[in-house]
Amino acid sequence: MSSDLYAIEIDNVSKCYQVYDNPIKRLKEFIVPKVHHRTGKVTRLYHDEFWALQDISFRLKKGETVGIVGEINPSTNNCRYADPYIWKR
Repeated sequence: MSSDLYAIEIDNVSKCYQVYDNPIKRLKEFIVPKVHHRTGKVTRLYHDEFWALQDISFRLKKGETVGIVGEINPSTNNCRYADPYIWKR
């Protein structure tokens, strides 16, 4: 059984951020789809996508260690929310 062999198993993890040019575009993307839904119009997106992680997979055996390198900000904590179960082992 692979869960006995590995302490952490991550398969196909991806994280995408929606990046807006300005706050008005963020507001438009929140409001306009609701109006278009009622009128039957097709809604356009006002953001660009930034893929911080895309289809990342790795396994750590019991006793191995890993480090996550990056800027110190709230977004560096996002990977621990991918699968809360793995942090309880």
